[in-house]
Amino acid sequence: SDKVKNAPIFCGNHGLCGAAYAAADIKPDIEDIIIQEFQLHAKECTCDEIRYIGKLPCHQCVQLACQILDDYQVKQFVEEEVLWYEGRKN
Repeated sequence: SDKVKNAPIFCGNHGLCGAAYAAADIKPDIEDIIIQEFQLHAKECTCDEIRYIGKLPCHQCVQLACQILDDYQVKQFVEEEVLWYEGRKN
């Protein structure tokens, strides 16, 4: 409907996809990785361009952001476990 088409879009700062912006706000130390992953999977990182290309709808952008954060958390946890184990061996 026209009402849905004209509904406000909730973009992040500087037009960045809201999901990417939120993920970068949660983990600012991996902002570059988040942007790279969005460019890889969505072909863009700004809300307008992602919507224009039509590769990923908003809910899939949210899923992508969650997956990136989840992958980073697992990697960070494994690295911490390895450091702990290496410290115990010495």
